[in-house]
Amino acid sequence: MRFKIGDRIIHKANPFSNNIAPSTRKVRHGVVKDIVYKVNARGSKHPYIVVQFDGSTRTETYIASRIELETNKDSMLNSAVESVN
Repeated sequence: MRFKIGDRIIHKANPFSNNIAPSTRKVRHGVVKDIVYKVNARGSKHPYIVVQFDGSTRTETYIASRIELETNKDSMLNSAVESVN
């Protein structure tokens, strides 16, 4: 697993949800609070990350593919796909 509890992370916005350039997308910063595995209908386990975002008291759960380490922010924003619209 590439994440550990206490890691600083960013949430990757869906690149196909809007027509905003990757450099101006809203990026949310937070801290990993827990890592859980959820089982899908076929029985496969998938990692989910429980995150507490900066300025918030509640936690949110996201699939690990939507989360990136804060140290990789620049490379993640540069490699984002722009909307097809």
